[in-house]
Amino acid sequence: MNKLILLGGPPGIGKTSVLNVLPKYISTCALFDADDIWRTYPQDNDAINRSNNIVAVHSVLRSHLASNHSPLIFAWVFANPALVDDVLSGIKDYIISIQRIYLVASPDILLQRLAKRSATQELVQYSLGKLKDIDKMNQPKIDTSSLDSEGVAQIIASQII
Repeated sequence: MNKLILLGGPPGIGKTSVLNVLPKYISTCALFDADDIWRTYPQDNDAINRSNNIVAVHSVLRSHLASNHSPLIFAWVFANPALVDDVLSGIKDYIISIQRIYLVASPDILLQRLAKRSATQELVQYSLGKLKDIDKMNQPKIDTSSLDSEGVAQIIASQII
């Protein structure tokens, strides 16, 4: 059994960029970005498709956790506690500990980052809503407003217990 780090944050905050840098600071880690699932199983409002996506997430996470790379760092928005519960329910026999870390930024900085990605207005509104949801959560947060991916990765590496 292994350690699982759930790296959350609104779309555009920099989770994927941080994942690309983290191996410099945590050499034994395994990384998984939920975006990898969405490339294969697109999201939509269909309950069956969402359920299939969770099954795919469980499969990938169990595979990583069984490989004994520790920690496994899994990046997703994670702004919905029910989604976190859904994810954890399918892998509970594979993990020994879970740590949640959220990336946040000021709304203005998040808007700047989303503009660089040419985000649609729908994604901008979704991301700002998720930022508000995450701000209300009682979980550790890293304010990335004045940090680059390297700086965020260093902080995460220092916080992993």
